[in-house]
Amino acid sequence: MVLNLDSRAGQYALGGFAHRPALAFLSRPFPKRARCRVALYFEPKSISFTQVYPFLYYADAFRRRYGAEIRCFSNAGLMAGQAPRADHADVVLFQTWYDLADADLTRCVALLRKAHPDARLSFVDSFAHGDLRLARLFETEIKFYLKKSLFRDKELFFRPFRGDTNLTEYLCDLYGIEAEPVDWQVPRAILPKLRLSPNFFTAPRFLDAFAQGQVPSFEDRPLDVQTRF
Repeated sequence: MVLNLDSRAGQYALGGFAHRPALAFLSRPFPKRARCRVALYFEPKSISFTQVYPFLYYADAFRRRYGAEIRCFSNAGLMAGQAPRADHADVVLFQTWYDLADADLTRCVALLRKAHPDARLSFVDSFAHGDLRLARLFETEIKFYLKKSLFRDKELFFRPFRGDTNLTEYLCDLYGIEAEPVDWQVPRAILPKLRLSPNFFTAPRFLDAFAQGQVPSFEDRPLDVQTRF
């Protein structure tokens, strides 16, 4: 697959010599006749960007199949309380980092709503796999809550894990660490809004290589096999 201009710009969205022009290109105005306008406000960290890059990689396919034009914006200005450009998008996807205060998140949602009053607003969660710590703030505000992975047994989302997630509880059991359970007060109304999103395998360096049939080189690796369960 030949990389389009959106995906090429996405490769520099987090840094590099073309960082500024890349962000300027990704946030260019929507064409006047776009059938569907998608605005994506991303957290500028490599972990978070793995969920964003596929939208850029397949931008041409979204455009052909759905008439969707995708524009991406770093959420830095939004986090600082700056009003986003009033593009009146049809769909808004946004990310934050996991430690954002409740009041700041509420302010961000209000700013997005003002700029895109009729948009379907969805949250793209890049946090720990079994962690829905912000869901309680989105019970009525969002259309979908996108997550890198989902429990098969959805009841586990309502169980307080020691530490804060199933991962920390596993480590506590493994090493005999004492930790109090953390209840994220996940509302049941969030369950029908949960959707599976892209994850680490769709980072730019992986997606670009896999799509061309390439596999990572193992020549410089000191370990033959590494696994995580």
